[in-house]
Amino acid sequence: MFHLRFFMAMVVACWAATSNSNDNDEFTIEYETTTEGQRTTYSGSAVLYMSEDQPTPCISYVMDLVDGELSGPTISGDPGQPILPFDSWQVVNGSLVLIWCETASEYQSLPVMVPRGFTFDVVRTTYSPEDLLELLEQWGGEGSWDLNGDGMVDGQDLAQLLAHWNR
Repeated sequence: MFHLRFFMAMVVACWAATSNSNDNDEFTIEYETTTEGQRTTYSGSAVLYMSEDQPTPCISYVMDLVDGELSGPTISGDPGQPILPFDSWQVVNGSLVLIWCETASEYQSLPVMVPRGFTFDVVRTTYSPEDLLELLEQWGGEGSWDLNGDGMVDGQDLAQLLAHWNR
């Protein structure tokens, strides 16, 4: 039942947004990016607005990404994995496509806002001699060159850097 409702809601109510809000105030997305070393962090929130006129709002949002691989923070319930609390998400041609729909319950007072926070990283996958020097400067401690997300810059990170050397 959920899959059918979700599919129908997607067909009827969702579209690809290209800015941080849409024309009918069904949702907003706000986020910021910070780059440190090889990692660019995207952190923000999405809010769905339910009302009598729109009791089943949806987000279908396309977010441009920097080149690299999607990952998440080292401190989380699933270390190294992105925190993306949406119905679905997918990386397509260098962009992240987010989809999220909610349905108001019969007991819910409307209007209401439904927020979701998200955070994820994009880690570069090509490296140069300057990158090697930066990694070695952080050797043995925490740092932005912790490529595998285990909380320490060490031999595993060096191996990953060398495996992706100037590709």
